[in-house]
Amino acid sequence: MTKQNHPNFFNPENKKIILYIDKPLANLRPEHVKMLEDIKSQGVTIVNSLEDLKEVLR
Repeated sequence: MTKQNHPNFFNPENKKIILYIDKPLANLRPEHVKMLEDIKSQGVTIVNSLEDLKEVLR
């Protein structure tokens, strides 16, 4: 999960964290790939389409 002891952390019900990105994730620069991997490693689900978002929210 994300860093719950961080002063800006706000998720009192400990719900699943979803990051929706509406731009295509094709042809990313290496630093952006690394950034997304870091985000995923903290337990964040990344979705890139409304269909995927609908599935994750079920």
